[in-house]
Amino acid sequence: MRCSERRKTTANSNGLHTLVRLANAGNRILSVLTIVVMSIGCLYCFYCLYDDYRQSQAGLPSIMAKLKPDVEDPLSFNQLIAMNPDVIAWLTIDKTHIDQPVVQGDDDMEYLNKGADGKPSLSGAIFLSSLDQSDFSDPYNILYGHHMDNHGMFGDVTEFLDQKYFDEHKTGSLLTKDFKKYDLEVFAVLQTDAMDPDVYSMCLVSDGNTRPLIDSLRECAKYFREPSEESPKIISLSTCNSAKTDG
Repeated sequence: MRCSERRKTTANSNGLHTLVRLANAGNRILSVLTIVVMSIGCLYCFYCLYDDYRQSQAGLPSIMAKLKPDVEDPLSFNQLIAMNPDVIAWLTIDKTHIDQPVVQGDDDMEYLNKGADGKPSLSGAIFLSSLDQSDFSDPYNILYGHHMDNHGMFGDVTEFLDQKYFDEHKTGSLLTKDFKKYDLEVFAVLQTDAMDPDVYSMCLVSDGNTRPLIDSLRECAKYFREPSEESPKIISLSTCNSAKTDG
């Protein structure tokens, strides 16, 4: 009986030690898993913060400002073109965030999610319609850009719907890669939709005469002032407006 009791006591003791070892191992495994999960969570949080910052900066002129060509230096476009051969000009609207390179793709979808540097970018790029000549020799030229909340790309275009802003922001410039400079004057702002035939086609422009288009804009624009020339070259800045379907 005593030997049997001793064997039972030893067996129970060994079983208890095994359970303790298993419990300790389980605690260690749980601790390691907890540390791994917390580390992954921290890394994800850091990534989210970085991504939010990256998106908040995307499309702002400060990103490309160091590459802005010098109107006095014909070689200053070289770095932009070496970075992306699709760069054709630089657009500036004075006293706004619109101060960016202009590109032209094979179609009007290519640069919706690709930056002026040719790399993937949710902010896209400011691009000339594929219907237009890349040297801006057409009488009517349409530029597209995303409407960004941080005022990047064409985020400031909708600011012109405010009368005071429209009155205070009247000038700009466009410098082509061939170093032809156009002095720009803002003369009309309107809300329309993507199916507007007057704005999104060349139907009102023939033989270089833009007067019919100007007359149409006078009728439908929210704000309008007469351009200084009778039949000037027109450059349209188009962006989306969430206040209207397909706006």
